[in-house]
Amino acid sequence: MESDRISCLPDHIIDQILSHLPIKDAGRTSVLSSIWRNKWSTQPDLVFDKQCAPVATSGLPSVIKIKFLRMIDHVLLLHSGPINKVKISDSGRHIIDMNSVADIDRWILHLTKSLQGLKLYYCWLKPPTTFEGFRNLKSLKLKQILLADVVVPVKLPTPCINLTSLSVCINFNDLKEISAGLCLLKSSPNLQVLGIFARLEKHADLLTPVSYCWEDIFSEPIMSFKLERVMVGDISGTKSELDFIRFILLYSPVLEKMTVEPVVNFTSELMTELIRFRRVSGQAEIVYLAKDSS
Repeated sequence: MESDRISCLPDHIIDQILSHLPIKDAGRTSVLSSIWRNKWSTQPDLVFDKQCAPVATSGLPSVIKIKFLRMIDHVLLLHSGPINKVKISDSGRHIIDMNSVADIDRWILHLTKSLQGLKLYYCWLKPPTTFEGFRNLKSLKLKQILLADVVVPVKLPTPCINLTSLSVCINFNDLKEISAGLCLLKSSPNLQVLGIFARLEKHADLLTPVSYCWEDIFSEPIMSFKLERVMVGDISGTKSELDFIRFILLYSPVLEKMTVEPVVNFTSELMTELIRFRRVSGQAEIVYLAKDSS
């Protein structure tokens, strides 16, 4: 009898094959042989796209959405190995409602123990009071994330000791968003790379309270950060944005480089103020990326 070449493949080859298949197709490989059975459930990287949702007979978007949500729940429930990455692709995000707090929070809670990389774009979050953070998270990127009615703590109950890279989009005229960003900073004692990108709301009216907020922050004793590289982008030179830059420079003794890229070029007065900020790190340099005026 001819040997079963599929069953004789080394584990690393099988893993490589599965890593290039959509989740739905990877699950179907269980029928190939006993070696392949449930092999898909140990894959560390999970990508959910529109192929994961069976096309509804009626074509109703609500039916497709329900099946897609069930697919994600089903995969996460049956998965038996560590999960390094979970991604809902662009095509998948068009199927579900990324503002569905219950769905997003349920998945995040399921992944808190093993997840190493997380990117969240354009969704609402309302973590429960029992949420303690991601113990194994190494990289976190947040963009256009809105917090539901929650009280932002000064620090998370359990620090993100493995987090070394953080990228956050913040409205510097919103006290809650600033508090959330500071909470992440203070809860990440080994953070080395930080990206902060300003997000300006058209109807923001909290500028004065935010200014007082920074005065309170500077008056508190704060532990030093281990930041080495910082990127501050899309800023327009408001007092709150400059206060944040001043805050980072004052509490980052091993900082090597801070890159500042505004949405519009700073005036000479703002440039002078930026350059004169006190730096606790003797080797820290500030790189200003001017906008092309041509």
